Amino acid sequence: MSPHDATELKALFTELESVKRLRIHTMTLSEENYLKTIFSSVPRGKKEPVSTNAIAEKIGYQTIIGYRYDEKLATKNLINYQKYQGVTLTERGMKKRHLSCANTAFGKCFW
Repeated sequence: MSPHDATELKALFTELESVKRLRIHTMTLSEENYLKTIFSSVPRGKKEPVSTNAIAEKIGYQTIIGYRYDEKLATKNLINYQKYQGVTLTERGMKKRHLSCANTAFGKCFW
């Protein structure tokens, strides 16, 4: 392998890592809505787990779709998720949820 090839390969790996980090830090609108639903399902001042069934029902998703969101958001460190135990928002999830609300029209969150 020539030094030129090694440099190109290193640049490719660096770009791949950047894409991976970007995927972890970005959320789709439906992921944002899922986070908002988790937040709105917990009584104020409490940190009780919310069942995936309750979240999915509130949004109108099938439960299996809710489990997929649980796994996806847990890999992004936005929720704490253990199968059959429900989910809670992490500190990062709370920040993302607040940022999402701030990005809505006029900075208001209607929950």
